[in-house]
Amino acid sequence: MIIVELLYNLSILVVLSVLSGFIDARFTRKETKGQILQGILFGLTAIIGMMNPYVLTEGIIFDGRSIVISLCALFFGPVSGVITSALSIIYRMYLGGSGVLMGILVILSSFLIGIYFHHLYLKSNQKKITDFNLYLFGLVVHIAMLLLVLALPTKNIIDTYKIISITVLGIFPVVSFLIGKTLLSTLNNNTYLKDLKDSETRYSRIVSAANEGIWVFDEKEKTSFINTRLTELLGYTSDEMIGLPMSNFVHPDDLTDHHKQMNERRDGQKGYYERRFIKKDNSVIWMIVSAVPMNDDSGKYSGSFGMLTDISKQKIIEQKQRKIENLLLQTQRLAKVGGWEWNVVENQMYWTEECYRIHDVERNEIETSSTDHILKSLSCYSETDRPTVMAAFTNCLNNGIPYDLVFPFTTYKDRSIWIRTVAKPVLEDGRVVQVIGSIIDITDQKISEEALRKSEERWQFALEGSNDGVWDWNINTNEVYFSSRWKEMLGFSDNEILNEIGEWEKRIHPQDLEYVKDELQKYFRGELPNYDLEHRLLCKDGLYKYVLARGKVMKRNLDGSPARMVGTHKDITEQKHSEDIIKRSERLLKLFIENSPAAIAMFDREMNYIIASKRYIEDFNIKLENIIGISHYDVFPYMSERLKKIHKHCLEGAIEKCAEDTFPQSNGKIDWVKWELQPWFEHNGEIGGLIFFSEVITDRKNAEEKIKQKDLEFRKLSSNVSDMIFQFTRRPDGTYFVPIASEGIKNIFGCSPEDVLEDFTPIVKVILSEDIDRVIEDIEYSAKNFSKFDCEFRVQIPGKSIQYIYAKSTPERLDDGSITWFGFNADVTERKQAEQEIIENREKFKQLFTSLHDGFALHEILVDKNGRPVDYRFLEANPAYENMTGLKVSEIIGRTVREIIPTIENYWIEIYGKVALTGKPVKFENYVHQLKKHFRIHAYSPSKNKFACITEDITEAKKSETKINQLSLAVEQSPVIVIITDTKGIIEYVNPKFTELTQYTFEEAIGKSPAILKSGHTTEAEYKEMWQTILFGNEWSGIFHNKKKDGQMFWESAKISPIRNSVGKITHFVALKEDITQRVEIEKELEEYRNSLELIVARRTNEIERINKELLSEIEKKKQTEILLHQSLEKEKELNQLKSRFISTASHEFRTPLTSILSSAELIQRYGKKWDEEKYQEHLNRITNSVEYLTELMDDVLTVSRIESGKIQL
Repeated sequence: MIIVELLYNLSILVVLSVLSGFIDARFTRKETKGQILQGILFGLTAIIGMMNPYVLTEGIIFDGRSIVISLCALFFGPVSGVITSALSIIYRMYLGGSGVLMGILVILSSFLIGIYFHHLYLKSNQKKITDFNLYLFGLVVHIAMLLLVLALPTKNIIDTYKIISITVLGIFPVVSFLIGKTLLSTLNNNTYLKDLKDSETRYSRIVSAANEGIWVFDEKEKTSFINTRLTELLGYTSDEMIGLPMSNFVHPDDLTDHHKQMNERRDGQKGYYERRFIKKDNSVIWMIVSAVPMNDDSGKYSGSFGMLTDISKQKIIEQKQRKIENLLLQTQRLAKVGGWEWNVVENQMYWTEECYRIHDVERNEIETSSTDHILKSLSCYSETDRPTVMAAFTNCLNNGIPYDLVFPFTTYKDRSIWIRTVAKPVLEDGRVVQVIGSIIDITDQKISEEALRKSEERWQFALEGSNDGVWDWNINTNEVYFSSRWKEMLGFSDNEILNEIGEWEKRIHPQDLEYVKDELQKYFRGELPNYDLEHRLLCKDGLYKYVLARGKVMKRNLDGSPARMVGTHKDITEQKHSEDIIKRSERLLKLFIENSPAAIAMFDREMNYIIASKRYIEDFNIKLENIIGISHYDVFPYMSERLKKIHKHCLEGAIEKCAEDTFPQSNGKIDWVKWELQPWFEHNGEIGGLIFFSEVITDRKNAEEKIKQKDLEFRKLSSNVSDMIFQFTRRPDGTYFVPIASEGIKNIFGCSPEDVLEDFTPIVKVILSEDIDRVIEDIEYSAKNFSKFDCEFRVQIPGKSIQYIYAKSTPERLDDGSITWFGFNADVTERKQAEQEIIENREKFKQLFTSLHDGFALHEILVDKNGRPVDYRFLEANPAYENMTGLKVSEIIGRTVREIIPTIENYWIEIYGKVALTGKPVKFENYVHQLKKHFRIHAYSPSKNKFACITEDITEAKKSETKINQLSLAVEQSPVIVIITDTKGIIEYVNPKFTELTQYTFEEAIGKSPAILKSGHTTEAEYKEMWQTILFGNEWSGIFHNKKKDGQMFWESAKISPIRNSVGKITHFVALKEDITQRVEIEKELEEYRNSLELIVARRTNEIERINKELLSEIEKKKQTEILLHQSLEKEKELNQLKSRFISTASHEFRTPLTSILSSAELIQRYGKKWDEEKYQEHLNRITNSVEYLTELMDDVLTVSRIESGKIQL
């Protein structure tokens, strides 16, 4: 039976699905080798099926090849399908028989249906093939198979349908479905295994490359897994750690907490904590541990999983910040600066500890109310100063105006001091939200100022009494004030010496000049404590005087260089050593040393203290209240022998200095010191003792060492990175600075890491003003919400173009309330420019592509193995192309032209192939027979093997061109004169008939007025009446007696009508004229003939009367003749009138269609491309109808002409 035999045949397919699965497991379905193997396997299976078929009759067999071939094409694509189909066709042809044609057609239809569904499957973006789709596929294949039964010999068709129809439609689709499900399941399994393998690989890479250490251990705390990062952090290898408990690596001080944390894991709790670990090199590393418990399938604890992050650097920073905070507090106390803050939102005042100390009040003595601090502080001011202080504070709070004031101040312990109070507002959106201020104890400064004022008074008095010359030198401008005494001392009057430094320099003795300049520069550099020297100055009389020059820098610039120096010149020619000058110098020296910001000490020859600056006492932690007269070695009993030898050496006249030296303090601390020791001399030139200059540089030394180490590490890390890696910090007062920045800051912001170490301003300056507010807002938002900072902004470094910068960082809160971000800045200018250019080009292309009036299509040329173009495929097309060609874009994209238009001529492919392969563009017009349209085409190659066509449909234009040419010929060949003028009567067009009649050429007439034809026979009144008529929009008709170019006169009848535009405005006039010279002459001849005839009749009448009787019969005849002649003349007259009316009517009839033709032609020429088809066709129909009417009218005119010539008898 057929069912049993076919089922046996179909059982082979089960084996096929298994073997196909083996190939699928070895090769992907996209690999060519796998496709070839699948094709061979399915082809052999089809042949085996055909070896064991159901034989209907000799040469007519049925088997499962349709299932094999269709499923092969569906799942493995065209390569496998072609191989299977080819093998099947070859074997079927080998078998032969009457069913060969049907067998081959079934093979081909199964292949094509499979390929069609395969492409549908690909176009659906590889969506899942549903069971319904798979069954439908099998049903379609075998419905096609049944239809192809019709290819069998006629005698076998009905029997075949009876025998196999139910089996083919009932069993074959089901078997196709089952085998398809097997193949689909194999595909899905392979895809799942591949995805699983890829996922495992990605997970392994993520774990290995993770920046955090990963530590997994079992329920007994033994290590079962660690990643590479953890081994790098701890310095151990994986083998050294696997199997060991975590506690082996925990810092001993943290073990108790570690065991507690492990117990919490066993209880199912998560953990997040800081922990110290011992590295292999015995160093300590701080890490944050994030741990979670792991349970087995039964829910029992099976171990823990932990992620560890290195926070050692953060810990170092925290320690550094704590040191800075302590240093700040100590600095405030040393500087006697107390800080305060008024928080507007909280309506609360806050003081620092130094602020309480300045007021001599304890923290608990002031209530926490909003006004208690203000009232307590206000009570320390005098009654007269309180309103001023309160007004300044209120003005700052309400109006945002800062203040800086100095007042006497009485503390709560009745100490009288001087304070300086400073405040400035913090604004947000133009509103004061905070007032930050300081109160500074400036009592010492006031005392010093008062002492200095008195000293200056004494100094001035001494100068005036000493009869010295005074000079005041502005070093920045080189302007000098010389006192009258100074000038007088040299023998000059006030107006003889200018206030310039050169007046002094040019009078210095040549032998003293270099010495004076060197001493002056040494003093400026601080190498000399005083400017005190002797030199010679040239007097007016040509002699030199010895002067003692002394001076002092009274003001310095911000960079420390001297700005102003005041001094004296004393005439010491007779008296060099004035006692007053010596005493004054000693006092100034003492005052200078005691108040010097540098550490200075002077000793006598026994190393007893003569004087020491405050800074010296503080730096060397000297507890004695007064050390003057005490031995240096008693103050520092542990002084080393090395230093004692240095002291002895300097007392012998040597100068010693050291940039870095250790110095043991009394508290056991070792400080780093920079010092210089040199002898000072008595007036007699003997060494009086030693002077010691020093600076404690311990903090700087430590900081430099740490910075140097960190900077070295950081620079090694970031030296090859063009972008910027940074640490950015926001202080509690809202200001910003960048403590760490890589060299990439030069590329990003155009400044160096040192420029932003304390201040953010260099960066703010280069951020565009349009972006800076947004950047600050994002920073403040990140600080407020403790969220990541992620921002793009623009920067313009002077001399460079605008850069786009992308910044990303993570905030961390520091102990002092600061917030610091660690992150990077990258220059993304090229990416932004590329993105913007892509967006702009994409938008422009989209707009151009969709709105392009012309058709546009992009193609790919297809060549044979010899490189010759044989076809081309549509890649893209715009809506205009679809409208123009009628080819739907959705149906042609991806298909070849031969698939779409099988009858396409080869020359199209040859033309486009040449463009795509050579890159040479081409323009041409052609007629496409398949589309029945004319096209103007511009083809060019945007890239290799591709060409684009800009297509313009010129079919209607071609038709219009033909019709317009016909109409133009009608006007050009018209027997009627046609003249078109503008509204001023200037000729713009004449037809050949005008030239023929008037003898004026087209070129001679254009731009002229019809007045060139005036003969003077037409009156001005007639012309005026004509212009009034046509200017009012009416038609005028009349007769002109004009003159030709050669002077010959002629008559013409004229019809002049206005031409209006679309809004009804008159733009031109058209005149239709006819030469009626011959008609006028005929009418004149007739008139003359009539007059002659009347005379003849009169004479004849007289003769008749005289010979009445004789010629009666003749008279009767004549009378009859006269009657006939009269009748003939009347008819002739009527004919002339009829002809005249006809010509007038014909002229009018000519003008009307010609006007319509000309106006429609002009409108088509100007606006035809912008009209739709309906409007365009309307004007063409109007022109066509007018031409047909003119043709009929010309026939009538010719008829009249034939009547006149006598060819037609009326």
